[in-house]
Parts: sequence; C-alpha cells; structure tokens
Amino acid sequence: MNPSTTPAERAEEARFLRRVLIAAAIAALALVLWRITAPLLMIFAAVLLAVLLDAGAALFTRYLGLGRRWGLALTGLAVLGLLAAVFALVGNQVVAQMAEFTEAVRGAVRMLEQRFGLELPRLGPGENGEGTPLSTQAITGFLGQAVTIGTVIFDSFFTLVLVVVGGVYLAAQPGLYRRGLAKLFPRTRQAQVEETAGAVGEALRLWLLGQMIGMVLVGLAMGLGAWLIGLPAPLALGLIAGVLEFVPIVGPWVAAVPVVLLALTGGVEMLLWAVGLILLVQQLEGNMITPLVQRRMVHIPPAVMLFSVVIFGALFGIAGVILSGPLTVLAYVLVAKLYVRDTLRHEAEVPGADRA
Repeated sequence: MNPSTTPAERAEEARFLRRVLIAAAIAALALVLWRITAPLLMIFAAVLLAVLLDAGAALFTRYLGLGRRWGLALTGLAVLGLLAAVFALVGNQVVAQMAEFTEAVRGAVRMLEQRFGLELPRLGPGENGEGTPLSTQAITGFLGQAVTIGTVIFDSFFTLVLVVVGGVYLAAQPGLYRRGLAKLFPRTRQAQVEETAGAVGEALRLWLLGQMIGMVLVGLAMGLGAWLIGLPAPLALGLIAGVLEFVPIVGPWVAAVPVVLLALTGGVEMLLWAVGLILLVQQLEGNMITPLVQRRMVHIPPAVMLFSVVIFGALFGIAGVILSGPLTVLAYVLVAKLYVRDTLRHEAEVPGADRA
C-alpha cells in the first residue's frame, strides 16, 4: 500500500478488497455446489421422505395420542405393511403383466420396423432360426454394457439406501436440523430462517399429499380404461401412469407412449380407442383431479411448473426432471416469502406459511 495515500483512500481500498473477496467466495461456493449437485439432490430426496414420515407421525400423534417417536415408528411400519400387502395382492400380476407389456412393446417395435423398412441388428437366433455370428467386438461390447448396467443398478440401490436412512434421521429430529441450519446465519436472521424452513416443509407436505392423491386416481383411471378397451397389461399401464404422474406436466404425456405402442398392435380401431382414453384421462387430470386437489393443497401456476421441468432437467438431467415438482415448490416458497414478501414488502401468497 502506498504510504502517501490518505486514510479515506485506504478505507476505500479496504472496502474494495472486501467486495472482491466476497465475490470470489460466492463464486467458489457456487462452483462447489455445482460440482456436488448429485449429493445435494440425494439430500433433497431424503428431505422429501422425512416430510412424508413426519406427516404420518403427526397423524398418529393427533388421533391416537401417541408420542412422536412412536408415531414415526408406526408410520414406517404402516408404509412397509402397505407395500407388502400390495405386493402380496397384485405383485405376481404386476410382474406377469410387466413381462407381457415388455413383449408387447417389442412386438410393436418390430411391426414399426417392418412397416417403415427399418432393420436393427440383433444378437442370437433370428425369427427364421438363423443366428447372427458373434464377433469379439460384439462380445466385448455386450460385456461392457452388462458392467455398465450392473454399476447403474448398484449405484441406484446405494442411493436409495442413503435416501431412506437419511430421511429417517431427518424425520426423527427435524427441529435439531432446522436449528442447525438457522445457526449458519447471523442472529438477526435466524428466526426468519427457521420460519422459512417451516414454510418450505409445510408446502412440500401439502404438495406431496396432493400429488399422491393424483397419482392414485390417474393410475386407477388409466388401468381401468386400458382394461375396458382391451389393451394388454392394463395393470402395468395403470402403474406406469400413476408413477409418472409424480413428474408434473411431462409425466402424463410420457405415460401415453406405451399405451400408443401397445395399441398399434391392435390395429387402427384399437389405436383410436387408446388415443381417446389418453385424452379422457388427461382431461380428468387437468380439469377435475388437479384443480380439486390443488384447491386444498398447493397451487403452482402451470406455466411456472412447465418451465421449471425444462430448467431443472437441463441443469440436473433426469434426476432434475423427476424432482422438478418439489424443487419448484421449494423455489416458489423461497422467492415468494424471502424476496416478494419480506424484501419488496408486496402481498404474496406463500403456500406453507399461509396454510400451516
């Protein structure tokens, strides 16, 4: 530092250096967060599971007068019991219909190949019993694909275990982690952080509850409709439609793809029936199920949800698409509460804060 500078100039240089250091720290933090997006999404999935477990524990506590830990334990047992009961009742049928669904889709793909003159290479015996010779390169490629698939399965299973364990820990002591998060901020902001965390948790709980109701209703409607018009594997189609309903906007249209593929094997009349079924379920979902559910739960404007799916998908890939709904709810609450309401002092509806 030049000794001839005045105290005012030295103070200005110190302020400038401080701003540079703060900007560099923010950039470094953003880079670190970008590099660990996968763990962050896993943590967010654990938070969603914790929200569900906490909601179930609250029901047991409210209506049975049990302690929170007992309510949490009963919620976990209830979820496991429900899954076991569903698997015992329809598990064999689901497995059989999934196999039937896979074979039907292969038949539809082969029909499309024949109709449009396409030919894809296949390993093993063909339809006329003529085998395709296996070269060393083909065997190496097949083994490489097998290793890749095995790695993906292992990583998915490991991630699922971490999400479940993390969700249980978070649900067991939510206040502890909420207070710990607040302590990362100045004392003057800690109350606001805890209030915001509570609003986010309540908004996610309401959205998840509404989404689960929609998933069940859409799955039932699609499965029943597929059975009535004579599509193969209606139970599998209903299950796929219900699960994909978790992904807003895009999920229902993706669920329509296997319906159309299976309908192609039944001719033009079956295809028309299938298209009619898809449009009917879409109308029920868009004009009846979603409005009725969102009236009591959390309403996010459709355009916001659509663009959020695109943005989170571009940022985080398929995981971002799957979690785009709850991520949108998180961002919506944070912007509405911290920026629009608390900073700009405008009137704004904050789902979790206003409906807690």
